[in-house]
Amino acid sequence: MIMTKKLLRSVGQATFALLLIFTFGTLANAQSVSYHLLKKVPLGAAPGGGEYFDYLMADSDARRVYISHGTEVKVVDAETGDVVGTITGLKKCHGIVGPDGSGKGFITDGDEGKVFVFDTKTLKITGEIKTADDSDSIIYDPASKHIFAFNGDSHSASVIDPVSATVVKTIDMGGGPEFAVADGKGMVFNNIEDKNEVAVIDSQTLTIKARWPVAPAQRRSGRGCFRGRNRTVVRLHPRGDGAHLPRRLTRETQRSPDPQDRVWGEDDGARHENAQSLFEHSGF
Repeated sequence: MIMTKKLLRSVGQATFALLLIFTFGTLANAQSVSYHLLKKVPLGAAPGGGEYFDYLMADSDARRVYISHGTEVKVVDAETGDVVGTITGLKKCHGIVGPDGSGKGFITDGDEGKVFVFDTKTLKITGEIKTADDSDSIIYDPASKHIFAFNGDSHSASVIDPVSATVVKTIDMGGGPEFAVADGKGMVFNNIEDKNEVAVIDSQTLTIKARWPVAPAQRRSGRGCFRGRNRTVVRLHPRGDGAHLPRRLTRETQRSPDPQDRVWGEDDGARHENAQSLFEHSGF
């Protein structure tokens, strides 16, 4: 099983290590409700100077974590925390994805405007795919068996056939796309960061099926999709006027007519019901 998460940009090594160990705990015991620091994992400085982290990919089958780290991708053993490899030759990498059983991995490089293909055994780059400037988030959709690379500044999504390693379609997103998630049933959800909305892509027809506004919140950058519950939850940033809105979503209850069935956000210790952050999509 492949999991992709977005990290904070420009975080220090010590902070990153804490986030990394948190992900190990999630892989090891998804039912656990208590997390604690097990170990700090130093990654060293990225070649070229300047620390930059974006997405990571956790491969629970191979027990590896792939970490975007500026001009390289670090590969860490999820059991020991040891760095077991490095993928080099990049300018500014963002996202990593590896379809199950393919033996291939795909890395977005925003400065190159490309997706690089690598061998998951040798960690060597084996090919490249031209996408568009600022290639950022990347996901695999099991329903269509396509890879979606989202190009922020180019306001587009490059749909890639992982077998032939070619772009089969470029979708105009109508704004700057950020983090995305697939529900596994043929829908891909993407944050349109500068439009205060979520774009819903039909992964079979490769068209935008719906747009969900989340105003007055601004600049969404993360999301979770609760499979089997027909719900997508978006992490929101505070409004520009300082209105008190959740920044981090902490839990989602079972679907129920009960008024206590809520998505709760956590900000300064207060609790909020944030109806604009939860979308029902059972009609799709």
